[in-house]
Amino acid sequence: SNAFVAGDAIQTAENVRKSRFLFRIGFMADLVAFGCDIVVNGALYYLLRDTDPFLALLALLFRLVQASAARLALFLAKPPSYITKAFTSAQLDVMVLASLQLHKVFYSAALCFFSVNCALTAVLFLRSDRFPLVLSGLLMAAAVAYAFDCTATFLLDDYDTPGLVVMILVATEFSVCG
Repeated sequence: SNAFVAGDAIQTAENVRKSRFLFRIGFMADLVAFGCDIVVNGALYYLLRDTDPFLALLALLFRLVQASAARLALFLAKPPSYITKAFTSAQLDVMVLASLQLHKVFYSAALCFFSVNCALTAVLFLRSDRFPLVLSGLLMAAAVAYAFDCTATFLLDDYDTPGLVVMILVATEFSVCG
């Protein structure tokens, strides 16, 4: 379920309070994923640097910017505990909603950089003889889907990711990982 209720700080804060443990698990899962990201990006750079050193470095840099923005988004979603003692309950409810909205904005910005990384990696996969051709196509499809999603998030009010975009991204993630 979605804890975020657009425009309703009280309901959003209540949803977060009811799912506090899930938020903490999600926070830890993101930290583990970000740690794994370092290894994956180092390995991809190592494998692709002979294909095109400049593009491999550019892909790595876009991925590092994406990772930095995503990490900032993660910390925006979890304000420090000392804040709870300094504000009223109503103020905290508004702060929960604001921090979740900031998280969404920064995470969407991160996905814009990730879409460029996916496109560059797709080109590198296409030029390399180490990867199946289908992975290049799937990465390019992911690049387009991520670019569409992050652009729509910034340009459209009340945008929610459509099912087709989710299916493309899930299929790409499983094909690259599996």
